[in-house]
Amino acid sequence: EIVRHFSFGLMNLGLKKGDVAAILSNTRLDWAAADMAILGAGAISVPVYASSTAEDCAYILNDCEAKILFVENQSQLTKILGISAQIKKLEKIIVFDPFDSKILSTHHALLSQEALIQLGKREESLDPLRFEKNLMGARPDDVFTIGYTSGTMGQPKGADITHDNMVSVLEDALKVLHSV
Repeated sequence: EIVRHFSFGLMNLGLKKGDVAAILSNTRLDWAAADMAILGAGAISVPVYASSTAEDCAYILNDCEAKILFVENQSQLTKILGISAQIKKLEKIIVFDPFDSKILSTHHALLSQEALIQLGKREESLDPLRFEKNLMGARPDDVFTIGYTSGTMGQPKGADITHDNMVSVLEDALKVLHSV
């Protein structure tokens, strides 16, 4: 239910097939929900290491042309707000944890997780099957995610991973598990 509401909320914000949404967070349930919701909107998910420097975040978000960014908490939000003028395509920032509401008055691009869910509930009522249609409409050559290196040898490098790539890895893993 959370994934559906996140996904419909993203669709309400205009995220569509081929668009990019990034996630700057440590591993947690919200991270997984956001990742699946991005796919449910037909978009491309880009994980960003929570330990990334502000400079690397700006580079990655510009390189992949992220439209939407999920951040974990006030600390990650502060990092991004400090470089927000450098990030060209970013339209919205969604924060998982509660954050200082005074920031909303100066940064109209911010949304709480709860606000995204409310947008999603309204959007879902317009076309309840849109989430499933987007998932079923994925093609093997569509980009599933863009994985970036940690940038230890210069700027991070992005690698496009398609749905077909992911299915191939899962099939190989299944073969290995069956042979054990």
